[in-house]
Amino acid sequence: MNDDLAAVLAEASAQQARTVGHLADAGVHGLLREVARRRTARRLRRSAMGVAAVGVVGVLGWVGLTRTAPVVPVVPVATPTSAAATPPVTSAPTAPVGMPPSVPLPAGLLTEAQPGWVLTVHVPTSAAAQDVDPGLLGSTEGLTRNRVGAALFLVSPAGARYHLIDLPLDSPLEVVHWTAGTERALVNVGSWSGGEGTPGWLDLTTGAITGLTTEKVSVFLGVTPDGASVWQGQGDEDGLEVVELGPDGAVVHRWTDLGDAYEPLLSPQGTHVALAGPTGMRLLTLADGGVRQLEDSESESCGPVAWPSETELFVWCVDISPDAETTQGRLYRQSVDAPTSARTLVADSTTLGGEPWQGVMLDGRLVVSILAPAPGDCASGLVAVDGTQVSTLAAATGEEHHLGVEGTRLYVTGGFLCPGAAGPTTLTLRDVDAGTSVAIAPAPDQTPPAVAGEPQVWLSGLMSWAVGGGS
Repeated sequence: MNDDLAAVLAEASAQQARTVGHLADAGVHGLLREVARRRTARRLRRSAMGVAAVGVVGVLGWVGLTRTAPVVPVVPVATPTSAAATPPVTSAPTAPVGMPPSVPLPAGLLTEAQPGWVLTVHVPTSAAAQDVDPGLLGSTEGLTRNRVGAALFLVSPAGARYHLIDLPLDSPLEVVHWTAGTERALVNVGSWSGGEGTPGWLDLTTGAITGLTTEKVSVFLGVTPDGASVWQGQGDEDGLEVVELGPDGAVVHRWTDLGDAYEPLLSPQGTHVALAGPTGMRLLTLADGGVRQLEDSESESCGPVAWPSETELFVWCVDISPDAETTQGRLYRQSVDAPTSARTLVADSTTLGGEPWQGVMLDGRLVVSILAPAPGDCASGLVAVDGTQVSTLAAATGEEHHLGVEGTRLYVTGGFLCPGAAGPTTLTLRDVDAGTSVAIAPAPDQTPPAVAGEPQVWLSGLMSWAVGGGS
């Protein structure tokens, strides 16, 4: 891990301790505390992984949507884009040490970029090889890290990469949202790898940051139709905070009375936030600030996985009854307006191969990253759920995955908290049906320069990314 990510996870541990502490004080059954611990860790890994993973995606054994389909070799496949947004390359790609190969940005290309293009922030960072234990990558605090530069790139769905701007190493930021074709992106200023920071707008042509507010936030949740951004705030010992900021950075709403809620998930149109909690799942409606209970059961604990629509949720529930001996879980599809009894069972732990920890909707199907049974809940696979049919997309390996989606395009990164998973993160665009992929952000392929005569290894390259959406 890098220094910034270590700080994020340190705060994560504190948040987790506060959550579990509340439950212990309330005398809740031990299994519920374990569920909260796993969900809190899952949420924190998810937010951190989207911005600064130190693992490696590697070859996923990607397959199609049929269980019996053969493994298809991972090869580049061009995704159609407009002709105007794909100019011919007139110069050979260059790759400064640690950076991915790229060409200069042609005039006018940024404003012609289509939904599905990606902004990537790279901060290649190395450490002395003799100090890094690849089998204990999650325990690398104390290493002396050497950052060789920072840069922002624009990448097409076909894998064409253009250098936008260099970034100053002393002003870390995380890119979190971008509307394709515009010349600015929403960023969280204060760390390369997420965590506590201050929202602002990054000019993609000059590197200037404008609209910086004094509001401190942590995890970006999404945007609303009117352009407001929704964040998980700093919170305190009293629990979670959700903040809505206008395009100018001013606070529109702040919700601080959410108690022990955790794992907030914004709906597709930005009207609701679903929340897990020790006393049942809750729904925060942004328009009026109302919070209501979605389910209240003494025998199970549920949390949101994904929103298939503005009125429905995929939820994951585990048995917490006093006589439960395991946290066997079940995936349901549930209306946010219907009682718990009206939900539909989709799959269980056995069918899925583990516990969901992040889900996205892809062309009407749920694609979910699964924590497979393994030491530390570390190995992760990918499955697709279509109705009640579950299909394996990637077998569980010693890594985790963070997912992004735009239209029918699926973007996948790897994880970093798994024993033996060493190396910088990569980002790929996956064609689920064809079983092919495009490299959006490769790992550094050069040898890091020695420092004071000491050979180095790369700890990180890609730090944050944002898929361009429509206006």
